[in-house]
Amino acid sequence: MITGVIFCDSDNMIARGIKEVTGDSESHCALLFDNNVVLHYRFLGFETMLLSEFETIYDIVAILVPQQAIFASADMVVKKHKKGAYDFLGMLYVGVHLLVSRLLGINLPNINRWESRRKRFCVEFVAETVTGTTGSMSTPRQLYRILRSRGWNESN
Repeated sequence: MITGVIFCDSDNMIARGIKEVTGDSESHCALLFDNNVVLHYRFLGFETMLLSEFETIYDIVAILVPQQAIFASADMVVKKHKKGAYDFLGMLYVGVHLLVSRLLGINLPNINRWESRRKRFCVEFVAETVTGTTGSMSTPRQLYRILRSRGWNESN
């Protein structure tokens, strides 16, 4: 069962770059199953780990919990994504889109022209799994706001 969505940060160069471009306090998000198993996409692709291991790599900013239980099996999600590759171009497009909009004031279409149908980055994966919609143009903070508007609350 999905028990939460983790919003987090790390101190590596890529995370710092993501936060610089987005202006957000977090650079990454992941799914939490049964309050113990974390599933997420990082640059090496899809990954499964225990929450205790995840916490040694990432600084957790917030965990949002659904208002109603989401019955999804971690095993089924792993089976679907276990060989999943990271969508570098899709993530890069989000960054380019944000920079062009912010620096040049040009409103580009909110469609990720570089996303892959077979690859994912963290927000795409989490949004697709918990909302059934694409997150291909979202940052972790934007996904946080979407989930809060749908009744998700921060865990204590």
